[in-house]
Amino acid sequence: MGTVNITFTTTNNYTSSIVSIKLVSTLDSSHVVNVNNGTWNTTGTGVSANTTFSVRLNAGPYKLLVLSTPYGYIEMNQTVNVTLPTNVITTAQKVSFNGGLYTIQASRLSPVSYISVNGIKGAISSYTDYSVTYKVPPLVTTVTQNAFNLA
Repeated sequence: MGTVNITFTTTNNYTSSIVSIKLVSTLDSSHVVNVNNGTWNTTGTGVSANTTFSVRLNAGPYKLLVLSTPYGYIEMNQTVNVTLPTNVITTAQKVSFNGGLYTIQASRLSPVSYISVNGIKGAISSYTDYSVTYKVPPLVTTVTQNAFNLA
């Protein structure tokens, strides 16, 4: 959580110029963190080129996406994982079989996070960097009634 220092190294001997650097959430690819142009530093060339930058990220996994000329977008195979904050606060909250709301408080929570209850994803109802309220899905639905032979 917070500021992350990232360094990546070129694995080929081609010379290119970095146009943009993005980190794309693997939870939701529409959540993109752009690294400001000019805030990265590249030293060396070819296979000796190292690019370093700092970026502030919320908790969650990200893929690095680099736009270079003349080669276009390059996606890195590795994932940058930002762990859940250690200052997580959850209080006793009542949620029924019909679903409800559940709130988690911490710093730098992800705007694309979700909760999973019995394998069913719950979406975000409200979000700030310090608090996320999730919609807990109903546990008794047509799908669960059929899956667990409840009906």
